[in-house]
Amino acid sequence: MLAALYRSEQLPYHLDKALENGLSVEELSETITHLAFYAGWPNAMTAITLLKKIADEQSA
Repeated sequence: MLAALYRSEQLPYHLDKALENGLSVEELSETITHLAFYAGWPNAMTAITLLKKIADEQSA
């Protein structure tokens, strides 16, 4: 929902918590891709970029 409403400033916190609670990067990526068809690709690309940044930080 945050991605659909273009609330990208709040996405990192929630994506990080989703990963901490057991969701995989692949599951979140698939969800964001699905959302793209409804919310638009620009919103989805912003969310995917943030997800990649968070996943990279966690694996470092």
